[in-house]
Amino acid sequence: MCQESTVIGSVATTTLPPEIVDSIIDQLHDEPVSLKNCSLVSKTFVSRTQKHLYTSIRLVFSLFAKRHAAQGLLDIFINKPGLARHVQNLYIENYLEGIWDEQAECCRGTDEILPHFFSCIRSLQLFSLKGRSLSRMYPYTKFPTNLSPYLASALLQMFRSNKVTEIAIMHINNFPIGHIAFTCPYLKRLSLESLDLYRPLEDAMISGADLPAPPVVSTKGCLEVLRLGPGCGPAAQELHEYAASSLSRLSLTDLQIIILRGNDVAVRVAAAAIITDSASSLEHFDWDHRNYDCRFPLFIPAPLTLGVTMKLRVMRLACIHYPTCEPMHLLWVSATLREIRGNNNIEELVLVLTCHIRHAIAVEWGECKDWASSFDTLMTSAGFDNLRKVTFCFEHPNVNENDPLPMDSFVLAKELLENRLPLLKCRGLLSFRWDDGED
Repeated sequence: MCQESTVIGSVATTTLPPEIVDSIIDQLHDEPVSLKNCSLVSKTFVSRTQKHLYTSIRLVFSLFAKRHAAQGLLDIFINKPGLARHVQNLYIENYLEGIWDEQAECCRGTDEILPHFFSCIRSLQLFSLKGRSLSRMYPYTKFPTNLSPYLASALLQMFRSNKVTEIAIMHINNFPIGHIAFTCPYLKRLSLESLDLYRPLEDAMISGADLPAPPVVSTKGCLEVLRLGPGCGPAAQELHEYAASSLSRLSLTDLQIIILRGNDVAVRVAAAAIITDSASSLEHFDWDHRNYDCRFPLFIPAPLTLGVTMKLRVMRLACIHYPTCEPMHLLWVSATLREIRGNNNIEELVLVLTCHIRHAIAVEWGECKDWASSFDTLMTSAGFDNLRKVTFCFEHPNVNENDPLPMDSFVLAKELLENRLPLLKCRGLLSFRWDDGED
C-alpha cells in the first residue's frame, strides 16, 4: 500500500489519517517531554498533544514565592479558553492563602488568582488540595491554614460546575466540608485528613454561608469510597449530617469502601455512624490504627463496630503488636467476625502486625495462644463459606540497610505463628508477607 507524501520546504512529510496520528500521540500520554517535542514537529500534532499536556495540572506553592503558582496558567487560559477544557485532574500542594507576614507569622490578604483559575475549569474529574502544614516549619505558631470565604465559595462553585468524581482535602482548617454533599452529585471517592487540628470546623462555616441553597433533588449520587485520616472527625460528622439533608445531592448510604487512618476518637465516632448507615452496602473495611506519635498507643475501637454490616468482603487491620501484652486488637477482630458470622461475604482478612519480630520469636507468640486457638476454630467453621485467604503481614520497625533482619527470623516467626493456627494451615488459607499488606 502506497502512502501519499508531500514536501514542505526541504522536509518530506507523510500524510496519515488523523485517527492514526491521535492514536500514536495517545501512547505518549504520560510522557510530557515527548509530548512537548511532538507539538513542535507539526501543527497537526498540537491539538492532540495539548489534550494530554493539560489533562493533569499540579500547582506547588512556595512560601516565599513572588509569583502566584497559578498565574502563568491563568494567563494561558484567558488567552486560549479552549485549553482549560482539557484539565481533568487538578492537584494543589503546600497551599497557604495570601502573602506570608514574617513578623506576624501568618498570611495576610485574599487569593484573587485561584478563584479566577477555578472559573476556567469545566471538565474536572479529580481535585486534590493540600494545605501547608505550618506546625512543621513553625512549631510554635497558632495560625491554621484557612481559606477566605471568597476562595471557599469559588472552590464550591467549581465543584458545582464540573462532574467531579474524586476529591482529597488535607491540612485545610475551615473548609465547609458539608457543602460537598450539596455540590458534588457525581463524587465517588473522598479523602479527608487534618482539617480541624487547631479549632472546630464549625467556627468557620461562614465560608459557605453566601452560597445559594441547592434545589431539592429526587435522585442523589452515591459515594463509594471514603478515606478518613487523623484530625477530620468533626468534618466527617458534618459531612454525614449534610448528606442526610433533603438538600443533599450525595448519599453515604451506599458506601462500599471505608478507609481509616490513626486512632482519633472523633474519627471513630463519625465512622461508626457512617458504617451503620451503609451497613447493607459496605464491602471493604481498612483500618490502620498505628500512631507512631504515641509511644504506647492503646487499642480502643469503641464506638466503632462492624457487627451491623451484611456484605463485608475484605477486612484489613494494622496495629502495633506487643509480644508481652494481651492482643486487644486481635481479640476485637475475632469479636467482630463472630458478630457477622453467617451474614457476610468475607473473602480476605489481612492482619498487619508491627512488632519486634525477635521478641515475638523469644516468646513464641505466647501472648496469642488463647486468641489463636479460638480464631482458628472460628474461621474454619460454618459462616465464612467465601473465605479464601487469611494474611498476616509482619512489619518490623527500625529495619534498615545497616541492621537488616535476617530472612531466617521471618521464616521462624512465620512457622511459630502458623503452628498456632493448624486448621487454617491445613486448609491452605494462611498467607504471610513481609510488608504492611498494602498493594
